[in-house]
Parts: sequence; structure tokens; C-alpha cells
Amino acid sequence: MLLQLTVSTATQRYIISQMEYFKEEVAVIKQLLLSLTKQTSGAAALPEGVELPITNIVDLQILENKLKEEACYNAMAKYLATIGGTNYSSNTKRILLRMLSTPLAMQLTWKGSGQKLAFGNLLICKAIIDAVTKCSRATASEAEGCIKTWLRNARDRDGGRQGRARNALGKRMGAPEGNYF
Repeated sequence: MLLQLTVSTATQRYIISQMEYFKEEVAVIKQLLLSLTKQTSGAAALPEGVELPITNIVDLQILENKLKEEACYNAMAKYLATIGGTNYSSNTKRILLRMLSTPLAMQLTWKGSGQKLAFGNLLICKAIIDAVTKCSRATASEAEGCIKTWLRNARDRDGGRQGRARNALGKRMGAPEGNYF
């Protein structure tokens, strides 16, 4: 009986010591969580005078000039980071859909070619990449790849692909341009 009492007492002391250890760990984690929420508290809002989506090159250039101010750039990156997504790809796409209209996206390429503007050189692009890498733990290269694909496929959005398919079908059937269905 004495041996059994000693074993259970030792087991109990071990369990109690482990519980005290976990209690201390929970307190440390709680402090870290509180400090993180204090750092990210305050609703992220668009910088003053910025309206989304951007619909034309002139508005894009105006925004680009505003982003040269560090406070405006930081506010924009913080706002974009709140848009979120399930992974870095969906996060990037959601940000771009909120940022740029389809007609404007069709006037942009990553490097710029012909009459299209080089989106990869713009501060707004850098802000998007900063936001995605911050909240999705993606690399800049991964975010850039998503942006390139999104810009490349801009003409397929908002019924663009279906319109081209209708036009191709109508031409094969010999219908005059524009009167396919």
C-alpha cells in the first residue's frame, strides 16, 4: 500500500509540474498574441483620395504619383494585405480584381510592349507584391507570376472569351459581323 501511494504521488507531482509549465507557456503565447494584435490593430483603409477599381491610365498615373509618398504607399500596402485569399494565388487575384478594371488590365503588360504600359515597373505593383508576401508567406517571384498570368488573361474576363468564340462561330457560319445570334 505504501509503495502504491508513493508511485501515485510521484505521478501526481509530475502532472502538476507539467501543468505549471503549460500554464507559463500559455501566458507567454497570450502576451505575444496581444502584442501582435496591438501592432495590426486599427482598420486598414485606403489612402485618402484613392478610389478602386482604377479604370483608366490617367487614374493609374495619379495613384502612382500618390504612392511616391511613403505614408500613402504604406497605407495602400496595409489595405491590400487585408483583402486576403485562401493562398497566395487567390490573394493576388482578389487584390488585382479589386484594384484594376478589366479594360485597364487589357492596356497593361508586365514589361510593357507596343502601346501597353509596363505594370511591373509601377509602385502599385510593388505594393501588391508587398501585401501578398506579407499576408500569404509567398515569395515575390510567386506573386509576380500570378500578376503576369492575370494580366495576360485580362482579355478573357468579362465575357471576352465568349465574345471571341461567338465571333469565330459566326464567321464560320457566314453571318455578317456583329449579327451572330
